[in-house]
Amino acid sequence: AVRHLIKIQYEGCNETELKEGQERLNDAYDSYVKKYGYLTSQANARAFRDDGDYPLLCSLEMVDEDGIVTKADMFTKQTIKAKESIESVETAVEALNISVNEFNGVNIPFMLSIYEPDISDMKKDVAAKENEERKGTAGQEVSVEDIGFSEKLTKELQRAKMIEELKGIIFLNPVSYNENNPDAGWEAADEYLSGNVRDKLRIAGAHAMENPELFADNVAALEKVQPKDLDASEIDVRIGTTWIEPKDYETFIYELLNT
Repeated sequence: AVRHLIKIQYEGCNETELKEGQERLNDAYDSYVKKYGYLTSQANARAFRDDGDYPLLCSLEMVDEDGIVTKADMFTKQTIKAKESIESVETAVEALNISVNEFNGVNIPFMLSIYEPDISDMKKDVAAKENEERKGTAGQEVSVEDIGFSEKLTKELQRAKMIEELKGIIFLNPVSYNENNPDAGWEAADEYLSGNVRDKLRIAGAHAMENPELFADNVAALEKVQPKDLDASEIDVRIGTTWIEPKDYETFIYELLNT
């Protein structure tokens, strides 16, 4: 009954559905408490000690300092806001923020499904390139309207435009880069420019030599977040530090204790 009530609220139920779900929960709870006592009682704690759902059941009761038990708000109020489905946004940054919230990362196809970049200038560039190639031929100049932009080409232009708008905010990680899937490998700046940035810079530098157009920006951004080198005197290592090999501890003990 609890899970049903959570589910219908999350999906967006109306007032009647909510009331019916709460009545079902109240009936089940009252019947149980009448027979076995409060869910948070010691007897029920022992009975449910191996049940992973017991904490969920305990959340149905509020116990004050005097041990008085009352029902939680779920029995009488809407406690969960329905998930809002966002169909469109105005900027690439908004699309990125929603993608991170929904997918915990950069989901290019999803972002393009809710954000449509303005690619009018890019279409003009395509027409200009087409006219440049026609110079010296009998062909007449073409306009943007004359060129039939296929759905595939339009998607590619929109994708390129959105990534351009997010320059410096998202980065293509060379480790997860896939030349056959241009949507793969993208990470938000706070994720890419953190962690082992020294190793990331080394990898980005190697890839930038082969694909500077793709990874030159990575190198520049990673160079700005490199930690300064420490002198030996600034390094303090405690025994038990996990990144030191056991054999090094062994050698240290042998040398220290002269064994």
